Amino acid sequence: METELFIESPDLDGYAIAVRNDWNYKLEWEYISEEEKQKYLESFGYKIITRSKFFDWWFRIHEAGPYAANDSGSNDSNNASGTSQSG
Repeated sequence: METELFIESPDLDGYAIAVRNDWNYKLEWEYISEEEKQKYLESFGYKIITRSKFFDWWFRIHEAGPYAANDSGSNDSNNASGTSQSG
C-alpha cells in the first residue's frame, strides 16, 4: 500500500506531510503551507524524507535556526579590542 505524501488540511490552510522517524522509520506527520509544499516538491519530488532532513530543509528555506542570518557585529561601533578610542 502506497502512502499519500500530502493530505490537505483546509482548517489549517495547508497540508499534513508524511515524514519518517529517524530512529524507527515509522511515518509521522508535519504541517506545511501551500508555498512550502511547492518548495518541497521542487526539492524532493514525492519522496518521503526523514524528520531530521525535513527540519533541516524547513530551517533552510525560512533562514531560521542554524541558517539564520547572523548580522551581530556588522554595524558595531566598538573596535575589536573593546577599548575606547577617545582622545
